[in-house]
Amino acid sequence: MSVPVFRRPRCQRCNLPQHLCLCAEIPQVATRTRIVLLQHIVETW
Repeated sequence: MSVPVFRRPRCQRCNLPQHLCLCAEIPQVATRTRIVLLQHIVETW
């Protein structure tokens, strides 16, 4: 019989655990320049 694995809920935008996510605090800024933030897989905890 397999043991269920507990997984913390994660943000769908940044993939951090929801209690560490700051996505809701990031303001939306209208610019003509596109900005892309890259995150290394080990930074997702």
